[in-house]
Amino acid sequence: MKIKDFLIKQIMKIKNQIAIAAIFCSIVTTFAQEKIVLKGKELFGDIKARHIGPALMSGRITDLELHPSNNKIVYAATAGGGVWKSGDGGASFSPIFDDHIQSIGCIAIDPNKPDQNIWVGTGETWTRNSVSLGDGIYKSSDGGQNWKNMGLPKSDRISSIIVEEISVDKTIINKQLLNNSHNISITRLLLFCLYIIYLFI
Repeated sequence: MKIKDFLIKQIMKIKNQIAIAAIFCSIVTTFAQEKIVLKGKELFGDIKARHIGPALMSGRITDLELHPSNNKIVYAATAGGGVWKSGDGGASFSPIFDDHIQSIGCIAIDPNKPDQNIWVGTGETWTRNSVSLGDGIYKSSDGGQNWKNMGLPKSDRISSIIVEEISVDKTIINKQLLNNSHNISITRLLLFCLYIIYLFI
């Protein structure tokens, strides 16, 4: 009889402990499910919204070119901000193409005369909602101080320029033939091919 009473008491203790544990778990779960809502300064502190790029229309770099023998000189082409030149290894930049179209596809430095001859192809090649068309290829013979349009005014986008190391007069231009605005006619394509052949004659 004593053993039976002892077992009943032990079972009652275990039931009580289980009931207490269940109550404790339900309280903890209730508190854990309460939403903590943070607003404004509680969430962000002193951080404020600011432009960090490159989502801005002119915040995209389309090409970088380094001077072949002077690592302090760097040229940067931008999608809507023209061409920029650095004389201190990229610590600071100055605009050198402000009088011309600001949508740039590429830059090339003449390896034969890197201090004088700089080529710029206009028209950003990454088509998107804020892209602008170019108006041809430009050349500077004085390190970017003055520019002259060398042709291809209706090319829309020029994606690369290669200047041969042997001949200063031969320059290969690769314009992007397909674009979103219109299809280039066969006549324009033939004229472009003739222009490339003319460069090699």
